[in-house]
Amino acid sequence: MGAIAFTLALVLSFVAHGFPLVSRAPPDLLVEWEGRLTADQSASYGA
Repeated sequence: MGAIAFTLALVLSFVAHGFPLVSRAPPDLLVEWEGRLTADQSASYGA
């Protein structure tokens, strides 16, 4: 349970800071990340 809360807090902090690590990544990696995030969001919201 603690690990889930920690992971969620970590993800939220990344979102709040505009993904500083990802923004410095190569464009193809950025596209892969965006695709994965969109897929994850679709799955979690059932859209």
